[in-house]
Amino acid sequence: MSGGVSFLGITTTAITDGSETSSIVVDGKTISAINGGMAIYGDDEFIWADSDSKWHRFGPAGTFRALAFKDSASGSYTPEGTVSQPTFTGSSSNVTITATDNTNGNY
Repeated sequence: MSGGVSFLGITTTAITDGSETSSIVVDGKTISAINGGMAIYGDDEFIWADSDSKWHRFGPAGTFRALAFKDSASGSYTPEGTVSQPTFTGSSSNVTITATDNTNGNY
């Protein structure tokens, strides 16, 4: 999106996904929607796109849980179904790899 994203504010104007209302009220002032303009209405976040002159719902505003702020997560999964035992044809071999660090400690 050219021009980036700009937070317009929390609006009292009812907007929904696909709304074509191009003027919204923020802090008692009427403002025009701009391309990449984000607004919060109720529990939802929206962004305005000039390409179709509509609001597009991002999702719920501020309702992220703890997992949203983690660097990693793990869990377990038991797959279903069967896997056949593959066979190998050929001869075995030992492979040796030698590596040299050419970065001189600079990464």
